[in-house]
Amino acid sequence: MGKLTKLLSLKGRRVLVTGATGALGRVISETMAELGAELWLVDRPGSDFGNLTAHLADYPDSKQICFSCDLESQEDRDQIVAAVRRAGQLDVLINNAAFVGASDLQGWALPFEQQSVETWRRAMEVNVTAVFDLTKQLADSLRQSTRASVINVGSIYGILGPPRPKEGSFN
Repeated sequence: MGKLTKLLSLKGRRVLVTGATGALGRVISETMAELGAELWLVDRPGSDFGNLTAHLADYPDSKQICFSCDLESQEDRDQIVAAVRRAGQLDVLINNAAFVGASDLQGWALPFEQQSVETWRRAMEVNVTAVFDLTKQLADSLRQSTRASVINVGSIYGILGPPRPKEGSFN
């Protein structure tokens, strides 16, 4: 094993990825699997874990455990935390899940004036509160690792609204 490969190796390390079956989550999961991590893949109920794990089978040094979890639900988040605590050490927490413009959240991908406070609250629960809550609750499991990391994934759209097509345009 070369020096760089050894330095980047995640073999024997446990990584939890939220939003694992989404476009970015899939790339993150694949990268972590390629580096040999034990993956705890978390996504909404009904997510296509089968497709993701079939793809990750190309990385024999990595094993995957899948969890359906509605990050809007405190109870669901608590169940994930309990499972991690039973397993022991967590080395990396990747908070990647988020409601985005393509999400099926009713009233989310609309002009600002048409969005509701309820839609706002639901998005904040997943995009902000769940990140805080999981990180806080998993801090003790992360402290058991000698090289723990918390990675919070963000987007330029947290600062700037996504481009909107011009009226009457299809682009």
